[in-house]
Amino acid sequence: MAKKSYDENGVLLSKKTLYSGDIIKVTYTGLLVQSGASGVFLHVGFGDKWENPSLIPMNYENGVFTADIEILNYKEFGICFKDTAENWDNNSGNNYVFSISKKPVKKETAKKKEGSTAEKTTKAKTKAKVKAKTI
Repeated sequence: MAKKSYDENGVLLSKKTLYSGDIIKVTYTGLLVQSGASGVFLHVGFGDKWENPSLIPMNYENGVFTADIEILNYKEFGICFKDTAENWDNNSGNNYVFSISKKPVKKETAKKKEGSTAEKTTKAKTKAKVKAKTI
């Protein structure tokens, strides 16, 4: 889940819970848009050291900027925004940071019963060998 909601800053993600491999839409209506920016770029980095950074031009439509990003296999990612005049919205130097959840492991539908067919066959052969040796 996101560490914090940044809705009040005009930063929205298409999903609340994020997993590695997800492709999400980032929507931005924040400070740069409110100041009249004609073009905005999304700056993305993963992990606490901003690894695999990207600068992605955002699409403008109906008063909002949007861009799609793929969530990489890290614990968190950060984003900030810059306009074509090199003005930045980086959340007052804190960036907009979101947690990436681990995908839940699916539990087996039924607890493994003693013995799948392969296990039963192996056990039966072992018992047969033991019987044959003891006779």
